Amino acid sequence: MEIYCLIDSHDFSEEIAPQLAVIETAMNDWLTESRSSATVYKDLEGEQPFIGLRIDTNRKLTLKKPIDFLYSLSQEHKFECVVGLIENEQHEDVCYFGSEEGAPDIGEIASYLGLEK
Repeated sequence: MEIYCLIDSHDFSEEIAPQLAVIETAMNDWLTESRSSATVYKDLEGEQPFIGLRIDTNRKLTLKKPIDFLYSLSQEHKFECVVGLIENEQHEDVCYFGSEEGAPDIGEIASYLGLEK
């Protein structure tokens, strides 16, 4: 199952772009240190630019560390995140967390995504 966890922004160029280098460096550093199977997932040139992580898993435990990392990053840089599924290259948003939405509940997120383990 292809899952994304992206920084969610109403105005990417105003809210995220000024911090993009620091955020992307933090993501890459975390991926190296954690040995997570997640990858940086981004499209900065499209109509709706985005950056976040892409995770191929059927297990909620595999999802927990990347989501916890992005939550800590959201607290530091004041942004929201959206979690969802990628099906046929289409995004289907499932839930949100972040500096205003609050901490993610991995059990709830796994349930929304249909992950059992």
